[in-house]
Amino acid sequence: MALVEAQRGEVVVGRHQSHQGRARLGGQGGDGLDERPADARPDGERIDGDELAVPSVQDVGGQACALAVGLRDERRQLGRAQRAPGGDDDVAAKLLGGRHTDSAPYDGCVYDPAIQTNNGQPRLRAECPHPDYTGNLDLDFSKQGISYHGKWVGTMAAAIQEQNGVRIQLFQDQGDNEVRPANQWVKVLEFFDDGTKVSGIEGADRFPIRELPASAQNTWRIDESPGLQEKWLAIAEIDVSQ
Repeated sequence: MALVEAQRGEVVVGRHQSHQGRARLGGQGGDGLDERPADARPDGERIDGDELAVPSVQDVGGQACALAVGLRDERRQLGRAQRAPGGDDDVAAKLLGGRHTDSAPYDGCVYDPAIQTNNGQPRLRAECPHPDYTGNLDLDFSKQGISYHGKWVGTMAAAIQEQNGVRIQLFQDQGDNEVRPANQWVKVLEFFDDGTKVSGIEGADRFPIRELPASAQNTWRIDESPGLQEKWLAIAEIDVSQ
């Protein structure tokens, strides 16, 4: 499969800051996005989770979105700000859905692959409507990832539309991403949804997700992770016809 150059779009960091930019998958080139810390919020306001939203693409065969995530701890400092050690929640991608919000719950029907920040353990859930989640789904492939604490780790999620269903994949760039993307991608999760694997939630009959909502976007969500920083956010189309 071929990865096509990412589209221009608005990036929303922590629900408060927005930036226009152009990025390529993996952040290659001189125009990658390097956002300010996601915990820079108005005084007195507290949000438990950070969300970065990127536009969806009307794809030929699927789409992939990626970013580099780092959590500061005592072993290695990331960035300019002094922060507390990182938490132990997830770096999660919300794929093939729309706004992840209580005001439009069925826009939040998504695949939810994630990697635990402290130990690199992958998992996958389905959500429909927001916030009605399945338990962890049985994976077709799973490989232990690496921790996000004290280093920059690339994370890429892909949703591929195939004839008989939707394939979800999750990767980590486990190389040295301090200065530039290492592009040493390791697959840690794969799941193929043929329409028989999602159950136990109100919107289970909407899976596999084939049609995108009008507000289609991909969302990265990281909960309970003080010290969070992110950079090189990108989205790309996957053309499976090549």
